[in-house]
Amino acid sequence: NVCHGDPALPSPLKLNDGWRLQDSAKVTAEPSTVSAPAYDAGSWYKATVPGTVLTTLVNNGVYPEPLYGLNNQLIPDTLCRTSYWYRKTFTVPKSFSGRHVWLNFAGINHTASVWVNGKDIGKIEGAFIRGNFDITSAVKSGDNAVAVQIVGPPHHSGGSSNPSNPILQTLANNYGPNGGNMEGDAPTFFCAAGWD
Repeated sequence: NVCHGDPALPSPLKLNDGWRLQDSAKVTAEPSTVSAPAYDAGSWYKATVPGTVLTTLVNNGVYPEPLYGLNNQLIPDTLCRTSYWYRKTFTVPKSFSGRHVWLNFAGINHTASVWVNGKDIGKIEGAFIRGNFDITSAVKSGDNAVAVQIVGPPHHSGGSSNPSNPILQTLANNYGPNGGNMEGDAPTFFCAAGWD
């Protein structure tokens, strides 16, 4: 959400609706352009927020519901090694003028670069970490845009020789118990790794 730091003003702006999602490989524009209010993301998927990339792709008919029958086998493991852009436009009311404006994320997984109106405002790193950014210098009254590039954990995004391989990442191979690096930055909870 976007808030203004003054309890005398109206409630914060909730930004759960109207997000768009696209595979980063399909976005050729620079982040400063993607995060500009005039950028056209109309061909991107309608994103489910809060939710996961897979939730959005299932809701848009790209993949079948994975919790039905053997549909789970139709979901590619590459999803957790792919970067994605989330993008949304929003309107800042005139009542926010002259006040500090904050952009707050309840939790992003695993690493994200956050841009507002063409400006790089910061990063979020770690599983389900909250992000709080002072965006006063980046926003203005009227039309604004936020773009967030989500990047998978380093051992799931091709950064190691054996990403997401629980058999190779064992105590015998000096990676430590419970998957070693894979467990340490898994895209999900301790007991599993993969697209979910």
